[in-house]
Order: sequence, then structure tokens, then C-alpha cells
Amino acid sequence: MGRWLSRDPIGIGAGFAEACFVGNRPTLDVGVLGLISDKKLHLEEGKDALRAALPLLERACDTARTPGDGCVGPNICTPIDCKTEANQIVDALVAAWGRNWGRGFGNDSAPDSHTVGGFLCFEWENIYRNAVAYLKPSCFSWKTGIAVAPVRRGRTPFDFYLKLNACRATTSDSQVTVDDGFMFVGKAAHAGSFPGPGTGYEDIDPTKFWLEIELKFSNRMSYQDFRDSTDHMVRGSKW
Repeated sequence: MGRWLSRDPIGIGAGFAEACFVGNRPTLDVGVLGLISDKKLHLEEGKDALRAALPLLERACDTARTPGDGCVGPNICTPIDCKTEANQIVDALVAAWGRNWGRGFGNDSAPDSHTVGGFLCFEWENIYRNAVAYLKPSCFSWKTGIAVAPVRRGRTPFDFYLKLNACRATTSDSQVTVDDGFMFVGKAAHAGSFPGPGTGYEDIDPTKFWLEIELKFSNRMSYQDFRDSTDHMVRGSKW
């Protein structure tokens, strides 16, 4: 049933539906004692999770120093410049999270919902990307990241995130990614390659991903059908 027979032991700590058990996802999650809240970042938790990107970006500034990567050579970006921009980027991401969280159309507490603050992962990636692009940083490059897992029961789990590379380098030690904190509980900032080995996900070319989506549209899939399907296929769900 996905419900407790009596009041949830955690009370309203996991939402105002006090009879709700593991977010109405008993086939996916386990909470024997009923003391675990949902897996989604709330407003202030999300801000803290994004602030955790700062030391990662600063470390990337120190490690991405090979010739021709933008931090040495003709386009010099000093470590101080790089770390100053890192602070500005984190401030912009935190501000964007604060402005947008809770304003999306999704219902975070609905069964099998994959929204965080009302938005899906690709919407958060777009919000983050716009926030960074507005700054026009010279020491960092940024682009969309998409990870896809093998097909499960005819569906393809995937996740969107923003890749940030210090000194415009392309190595994993120069990279920091930010997402909506859904894939890894409570974490929105990640150093190096993402999602990383052992997760079952593979980072793919966004062009390839959207080409597959366009093929679905060519098969007369409406935009609303696409949005409805993404609400079930994002991050760990099965498409």
C-alpha cells in the first residue's frame, strides 16, 4: 500500500502526509523504522549542497595548469582569477536555486515524482547554465552533461547536470559538475567524472541524446507525452 497503518514515526519530517511510507515508493525504497526523510534537497539544503562546489572548483583551479589549457600560455588566467570566478559561479548557482526552487510545476511529494523544487533535472541544468552564462567567466568553460544507464524494462534512466571545467581544460581533475541532488542523496556538487564508475551510468554526447528524442517526436510523440514520459524516466526511474 505504501502507507503506515498509523502515524509516520518521523512525523511531518518527511512531508505533511504523515501516513506516507518512503515517499509512496515501497518497491524502490526501504525505511523499516520510518525515520528517513525523502531524498530531495529542500531550499536551504540545496543552497548548502551547491556551496560545497566552491572547494572543488578551487581545487580544480590549482590542478588544471597544463600548457594551452587557458591558465598558462597566451590566455593567462591566474589562480587568483580562477578562484575569484569560482566564488562568483557558486554565488550565482546558489542565487538561481533560491529564486527558482518551489516555482516549478512538478509535485515533489507525488508518488514516483522526480522533480526537485518543482523542476526536473534537465530544467535545473538549464537554470544553472543560464546563471553561469550570464557571468561570462573567462577562467571556466561550461556545458551540458547527460548520463544514461542501460535500458531497464524498456526504459532508459538518465540524468542531466552542468559541467564546469577550470582553465577550460578537459581532464577529469579540472572538472566539477552540479545537479539537483537527486542521484546522490544530499549532494549537488561532484568532483571529477560524473556519475563515475560503478554507477551504471555513462556520460554521453548531448547531441546523440536529443537525436533519440527527436526520433520519438518523429514517431508522433507529442510534447506533452514527452514531458509525461520524462517524469518517469529521469534518474533511476525506468523508461
